[in-house]
Amino acid sequence: MVHYGDIPAGQIVSAEPFVFQVASSVPNETALRLDVDMSEEPGEGRVDFVAFAPAYLVGIVEVVGGDGNGIADQGEAVEITLAIDNRGACDTPELQISLGSLCEQFLPEGSPLDLGILPVGGSATSGRHAVQISPICYPIFADYLTLDLSGPDDYQVSLPFAFAVGQPFGDAMEVDAVSWFHDDRPGSWADDWHRESHRNHSPEGAFSWKCGGPGDYDYTSLLCAELETGWIYLVPGSTLEFWHWMDAETSSTYPEYCYDGGLLEISTDGTTWSALTPVGGYPYLIRDGSVQGPFPAETPVWSGSHDWEPVTVDLFEYTGPIKLRWVFGSDGAVTAEGWYIDDVHIRAGIPAHAGGRPAGRNLPRLHPVRALAGGALEIRFTLPQAAPVRLAVYDASGRLVNGLAEGAYDAGDHVIAWDGRDLRARPLGRGTYFCRLSVAGRELTRKATLLK
Repeated sequence: MVHYGDIPAGQIVSAEPFVFQVASSVPNETALRLDVDMSEEPGEGRVDFVAFAPAYLVGIVEVVGGDGNGIADQGEAVEITLAIDNRGACDTPELQISLGSLCEQFLPEGSPLDLGILPVGGSATSGRHAVQISPICYPIFADYLTLDLSGPDDYQVSLPFAFAVGQPFGDAMEVDAVSWFHDDRPGSWADDWHRESHRNHSPEGAFSWKCGGPGDYDYTSLLCAELETGWIYLVPGSTLEFWHWMDAETSSTYPEYCYDGGLLEISTDGTTWSALTPVGGYPYLIRDGSVQGPFPAETPVWSGSHDWEPVTVDLFEYTGPIKLRWVFGSDGAVTAEGWYIDDVHIRAGIPAHAGGRPAGRNLPRLHPVRALAGGALEIRFTLPQAAPVRLAVYDASGRLVNGLAEGAYDAGDHVIAWDGRDLRARPLGRGTYFCRLSVAGRELTRKATLLK
């Protein structure tokens, strides 16, 4: 209690400050309130303020050791290097970092490492952290390690991040494996898929799969060429990653449209196929041509010309046996060099757990952004429990362009539509943007491609 005495009208009286501490677990930009009791009218008051804190993003940069394939396998001792970003609104304290585990199959070793102060917007790479994988671990498995941060005044933060053992599928296309099949779709379509040495993405590699002519020769007209994997067994929450190079015919009049392109499909029975949408969506739509190719108008596809680019595809909805196929289609007019696929990998997902530890299904999720008719984008996120949420869009330079949602949301799926406008309702240009979901101390980001 503090005694102020009589306070004349219109004057401000200073006194000894009230001292309080904000817990390190309070998320960045959390709105806080202090209630004030007064002996005179109005009898009570409040002070509102915002607590600023570091907000961390952690990812694995490199896995070394074991048999040298860059993948942690059953029974191996490996070392991992981490990237740590500060996405919050204030600098971190002087930090020490160490590795922990939420899984008995992962045994971290080693002393804490000094990280120092990480400024707002700053990033750092940790030293190598040793991890022993249990010899009785499943050959394909994933769970959580933790990056444990400590600092002065009992500052403690523990950040779970996914760590995978083995992989359900991986191919750098360097061996003419029997696990790949290719053919034309039934009808009057052609097939140009073949292993090719003209372009390659793998370090020190020589081959990729190409849909097109030999070397730098163009693909033929009226293709519907399918490159298909054998059976792959998925554990829950898996992710597909691959690299591709493309040169295909687009429309010079309608920039977001093309006449030739490729897409990705999945099958759980080997007969029925469904299209998969990559993270960030497909960049083009098929347009009607004078001699139409195999894809109907408005089909989302990859097209255009670009150097090697990575693609990520969530396979969270699939478990058990699946097949994948890359399908390239061309119309009866202009042709180009074609489509190359290389370094295809499926990363193991995170199994569900009892006991309250983090699991892939028990964490907030920001789903791939989906294009809607008219050029708008649909952004969907899932909350395992009710929580305060902030959803915003940033441009490629990291500048905030629009805040789409802020406030308390119930558990479950939520869908937000973005019409491609900025904070002043001005239409933005065609290009790449990033949707960022902040919830429960975590930040999730998805790439969004604005086509209009």
